[in-house]
Amino acid sequence: MYCLRLRRLVLIFVNPLYQTEEGIAQTVVKGKTTRAEVEARFGKRNPFGCYAYHEVSLPIYNFLPTNFIYMKSERRHWEWCADYDGEGVVRDYRFTHKVEKDERSVIRDTVGVIRKEAGKSLSQPEK
Repeated sequence: MYCLRLRRLVLIFVNPLYQTEEGIAQTVVKGKTTRAEVEARFGKRNPFGCYAYHEVSLPIYNFLPTNFIYMKSERRHWEWCADYDGEGVVRDYRFTHKVEKDERSVIRDTVGVIRKEAGKSLSQPEK
């Protein structure tokens, strides 16, 4: 059941039509679309009342032995939340899409920690 639900969410947000608020606005009309229509198209919502999908991409060189020199990742988050009125019609909705890029280097981080600790000991001698 969970696998089918996850697959449906993947199909929703991978579809370019649903990756923007304008794309969702083409299929969900405020004041017209009902909860039953939304659930028929997108499935059941999560416990927080939203549809969310998260995707992480890692370049192939992260898996090579040199990954301690440089690592990179990109995370994408899509979330769509709908509010309904008392009759089950979409009153309003919110759509967010975030992209977070992370670049790390274990060596660079280690040198930074060493410099930080060395700076502390030089600027504040122990008593």
